[in-house]
Amino acid sequence: MRIDHRRRDVGMAQQYLHVADVATRLQQMRREAIAQRVRHGWRVDAGHLHGALERTLEGLVVQVNSALTFTGNPMHTENKKNRDAAQARNAKLSAWQLQADRFERHLCAVVEEAKTTGFFEALHVTRNNANRQIQMFAGQHPVGTAEIETDSKGREVVRRVHAEHGAALVISQSVTGNVAVILYPYESEKAKRTQEYIIWSIVDSPSDLNERLLTKAINDFLLYVRVSSVMFAESWRDRARIQYLEFRGRKYIGSGGVAKVLFSRWFLPTLGALGSIASIFSVLPIK
Repeated sequence: MRIDHRRRDVGMAQQYLHVADVATRLQQMRREAIAQRVRHGWRVDAGHLHGALERTLEGLVVQVNSALTFTGNPMHTENKKNRDAAQARNAKLSAWQLQADRFERHLCAVVEEAKTTGFFEALHVTRNNANRQIQMFAGQHPVGTAEIETDSKGREVVRRVHAEHGAALVISQSVTGNVAVILYPYESEKAKRTQEYIIWSIVDSPSDLNERLLTKAINDFLLYVRVSSVMFAESWRDRARIQYLEFRGRKYIGSGGVAKVLFSRWFLPTLGALGSIASIFSVLPIK
């Protein structure tokens, strides 16, 4: 059996041999220096010189060992990074309980406001701690007129009433600690949107979903309820806002296409920088 000694082993051995060679040279230089000083009649403190040389050797060995630890054992760095990443994930998961209480209070306040202001449909809030999920959803209601089904003799068999349902705002934490805000529209057998839901946002941790963002998500959810329900005729502004949210949410789905580029973190600053450069050139005199 042949053993292939890799270059890392050879390199380490060469470094240790280099240290030994330096030590030998220093010892030889020490002997030559002492002999030369004795020949010229100089008085030399051999003990002091020996101690200085020993300290030099020890410092050299420490530096080489440090270099070997850095270059020859990268797992120290990786293990530290892994520990830090695991601690960050655990901090996000631990923060869910406290932040979920805040989410629930905010959503419950919206439910009470809907009752007092006469919102067309009842709103409800549920919480699932096992799945780390909170949702506010709108109740279902009938749409259109009742449909009567008859048998072959024309007798009424079934009277069916269609209802729209499913409108919900869901806040959910994943196993990585990220928090997603997802909007679901109304749907029924009479009407159903092409895009089944909108990923409104995905934030890094529960604390990143602050009151301002949560209020904006609720406002867009109430708008989504109106646009997706057959009970209302939406305005072009409402329709344009929902189409924008649907397009923006695609950056979280699969490749994301153009939406992922347009709503990436670097695109808008880059676009702004290009606009500034264009403005500068527009005011420069043309020769």
